[in-house]
Amino acid sequence: MKIGIMQPYFFPYLGYFQLIDSVDLFVLHDDVQFIKSGWVHRNRYLRDGKPVWFGLSLAKASSFALINERHIAEDFDPQSMIRKLDEAYRRAARRQYVIDMVSEVVSKNEKSLAAINERGLRAICGVVNITTPIISSSSLQLPSCLTGQQRVIEIVRRCQGTRYINPIGGLSLYSEAEFAKNGIELSFHRMLPCEYNQGVTVFEPSLSIVDVLMHVEPAQMPELLQSKQIESFSFYQ
Repeated sequence: MKIGIMQPYFFPYLGYFQLIDSVDLFVLHDDVQFIKSGWVHRNRYLRDGKPVWFGLSLAKASSFALINERHIAEDFDPQSMIRKLDEAYRRAARRQYVIDMVSEVVSKNEKSLAAINERGLRAICGVVNITTPIISSSSLQLPSCLTGQQRVIEIVRRCQGTRYINPIGGLSLYSEAEFAKNGIELSFHRMLPCEYNQGVTVFEPSLSIVDVLMHVEPAQMPELLQSKQIESFSFYQ
């Protein structure tokens, strides 16, 4: 039973969906502290050949608020964001389809940041035919005293996982021995270099999945999703 755990990002990059596709159960880590400089409320797309930010405006909240405690600002205008995307991708082959999907996700009368992001992730999974079950960590009612590695281990245990797969960027955060004590194999996901036609001279990697879907036909997505490596912790030692 392979488990993946990530915060609920806003229309994340391709590698995020590669990870979802690599596991038997994916857990949205929604009951941890919201980090303003992270990817939970924003991402990047390509405009005039350059990466620019887009995202959700949030209501003011405590700096200690959890992700699932953050809400959308009353004055957030989803249509303004949609118009900018529409203009930036006016020549993209799948523009209208993707614009309609993004609009459906962000234009509902929903104020919860976590709920909007989960809806976006599920929508994308449907488009690229990823069928991995998705749950939220808040549904597991974990003890608040658990943090970091111990929290991850407890999530995997409660989900009856035997293997945990984490993005390679977190390699230094975990101890293989601690996972082994709990009967869990520790592995890491690495996204391999993969390019698609963005309609620009120099390819810009790691943009929002929105950029990928604007240009890539559904029949090509399985190849992009498989452009990855899943290796054990010892592989990197």
